[in-house]
Amino acid sequence: MPGIASIGRRSALLTIGGFATLAVLALGFGALRWASGGGDLLQPVPSLTYAFAGNHLHGIAYVPEAGLYLASHYGLFLLRDGELFQVGESRDDFMGFSRHPHKPDVFFASGHPQTGGNTGVIVSRDGGASWKQVFRGLAAEVVDFHSMVVSPAVPDRLYGVHDRRLYVGDLASGNWRFAAARGIELDGLCWGVPCLAAAAEQPDHLFAATPSGLYVSEDAGESWHRVSAGTGAIAGLGAHPEHADLLFAYTEAHGVARSGDGGRTWVARNTGVELPRNDFIFGFAFVPGTTQQVFAASAGGLVFETNDAGASWRRVLTAEGGPN
Repeated sequence: MPGIASIGRRSALLTIGGFATLAVLALGFGALRWASGGGDLLQPVPSLTYAFAGNHLHGIAYVPEAGLYLASHYGLFLLRDGELFQVGESRDDFMGFSRHPHKPDVFFASGHPQTGGNTGVIVSRDGGASWKQVFRGLAAEVVDFHSMVVSPAVPDRLYGVHDRRLYVGDLASGNWRFAAARGIELDGLCWGVPCLAAAAEQPDHLFAATPSGLYVSEDAGESWHRVSAGTGAIAGLGAHPEHADLLFAYTEAHGVARSGDGGRTWVARNTGVELPRNDFIFGFAFVPGTTQQVFAASAGGLVFETNDAGASWRRVLTAEGGPN
């Protein structure tokens, strides 16, 4: 495989260049309520590029009873039971994306509105139907988190990186601060910033995937040290929300790899993951209640699924071809 450091930087610099409205679907689970006063919550679509040439992915999250959410350059999609839907009316560019670990209707995102500029941090409390800004920035800036994560151990805490600074937010109080981030360079392959993941059960435990390997903070981002060797650069990273030491990553040395000890050692788990030369895995989503079922998404719009803890993967979505 080519070096993911160069892949990530090339992908970060790419410039990304109607379909009849369909009937509202009858939905029987809370994660997909339409609460904004009208419109189709879910529009069945044939592919990620059905109306958006060059659409690509930035975020991934699994919600039980709903399916796999995919945050894209043109809004939010849902892959459910082999069908693809666009969610809500927003066609904004969701760069950072994270689900609330305990509230299936609640998502956080950051990125760029289609009209230009940055969104700050926005929240949806109705399964992606509508969005509201909850944080603009700590100074005159409007933040654009290219990587962000809500801690499963402290579900009111959100971490994000913007302009080489690590932000820590208390979602309950609305208070935000900068973390000192000693010992780490805040650059990486998630569109210029480290790919973040937060540990289960350990309130101040945060992981960052970087071009120099995996770093960990045990004090909510104040200080960092490297924990992995022999992986080369690391792009995509995922931490299981119920098992503190279980990680998946996309590494330069192994491709997709799995760690059961918090990132100290890794085993290649990439059988079935085939990517175009300029593509890379940026994120993973875990199915609660099991360590066997995991999803992986590439920047180019490929989605893979494993049901055997990464021993083998099958492709379930392509950007232009839709669900497999």
